[in-house]
Amino acid sequence: MNNFDFTALTQGNARSFKSFLSEFAEYRVDSLKHLGEAPFGRRYFKNKFIEELGEPSGDKERYIIMHSGNTFIGYTYYILSETEGLSKLEHGAVIDFFISPRFRGKGYGRILHSYVEKAIADYGSRLIMLNADPVTGHDFWRRMGYKDTGLNKARGIPLVCYKQLPGFDSAESFACEIEEQKSDTEMYPVNPYNKRLIKTLEPLWISYWQNALKNSGKTAESKRKIKKRLNNRTEFARKTPKYLFAAFYHCGTVKGFAQYGVSEGFSKLGISDDFGYIYEFGVSESFRREGCGTAMNKHIEEFFVKHGATVSVLTPDAVTGLDFWKAMAYEDTGVGCENGNSYYIKRLS
Repeated sequence: MNNFDFTALTQGNARSFKSFLSEFAEYRVDSLKHLGEAPFGRRYFKNKFIEELGEPSGDKERYIIMHSGNTFIGYTYYILSETEGLSKLEHGAVIDFFISPRFRGKGYGRILHSYVEKAIADYGSRLIMLNADPVTGHDFWRRMGYKDTGLNKARGIPLVCYKQLPGFDSAESFACEIEEQKSDTEMYPVNPYNKRLIKTLEPLWISYWQNALKNSGKTAESKRKIKKRLNNRTEFARKTPKYLFAAFYHCGTVKGFAQYGVSEGFSKLGISDDFGYIYEFGVSESFRREGCGTAMNKHIEEFFVKHGATVSVLTPDAVTGLDFWKAMAYEDTGVGCENGNSYYIKRLS
């Protein structure tokens, strides 16, 4: 197909291109499935996209469809210039990019990319950043000249990519920006639909709960019931603002988990401001005494501070142990909680 055009998408014309909305929804769902997640459905993404097209967009945002007549070939959503996100330097950003399955492997991806790159370059940006979604794939972007930033070292996957265009004169500053953000550890939110991650976490979670029940003298529970606890917690975290159930990644491996969140005031402890609370905290037995717990706690405290908490509160369990929390500078409040233990508190700077 040699005759094709690039047209700005609007609410008025989005339904005019044959199969576009269905394939767009499929692209969104497939992207999430590749990551182990499957929330919502195709109808949701169709309706959501139409809503987005009707909302006022910035003068630097572009929704573009590549087509021949009313036949859909490819779609992209990109930003010509921004100074937010992973880099404070001026850069363009590719948000969505995919080619219809009917036209893949025929060079249309390269053509659409050239269109996007030229538009961003003509605007004046000399750096492009994107998240390499699993449908279009990292290999495609590598062929287009993009490089992995290494920012997803913790999860061990090439995800955040960049390309420096001719005339980019801030390579050293950009490299410093990226280097400052690199980490081999990450707290990654667990979506209850992410069955792959749930399966990875289950052995760790079951071991943690079995030991917690045993050490507290409580009745043992079946693995099925313990698994249900995990599902309930991830579902609650998904729906609750300022609250996470997260897996702890280190160099591509899940080595722990934590459940934590920020709430308003705690009168029993005389706290009137927002405070953070750590509900569950577990490190795999195979990776203890390697600094994983300390790294997890650091990520959690950063989350608390980011969301306005001035103190962190918890009740030590026998699995993680009181000695660990004392080493993290938590202090006994002398105030007892329902399980007979004391609340421990740490002031956050």
